[in-house]
Amino acid sequence: RNGEFSTFVCEDEVDVEVTVQNKNPSGPSAPSSAVQIGSYTIRYTRSDGRGTEGVDVPYRITGSLATTVQVGGTTTFPLEAVRRQAKVEPPLSSISQAALLTVTAEVTLFGTTIAGDSVSATARFQIDFADFGDKDTACPAN
Repeated sequence: RNGEFSTFVCEDEVDVEVTVQNKNPSGPSAPSSAVQIGSYTIRYTRSDGRGTEGVDVPYRITGSLATTVQVGGTTTFPLEAVRRQAKVEPPLSSISQAALLTVTAEVTLFGTTIAGDSVSATARFQIDFADFGDKDTACPAN
């Protein structure tokens, strides 16, 4: 295109590894025990206490999943940690050149055991948002 480049807004994914263990590791284990992970939430926070969604941090993400993990087993799956939409809305759309926004992403997975009990697990990781000036011509294959 005569030296021009297009800016692509791509989602950012993380690989989530889930291991399911009995609450009482020395107790009896049913061979058909498993957890069905059905949904997740990602909430963003800042260390300075500012946390208004859409102003100080991106809006939270909620979504559905359909993953089963056997007790004693492990599974890994990709999870969209930053949606494309978040990148074109404040506060991310307001980041320019030297600006940096550091947030903690809190991911909570919700599931149900074979016995019908609700379970959840939470993990956190840091994300540094900045205008890195990418000149990609397509989003990476996921």
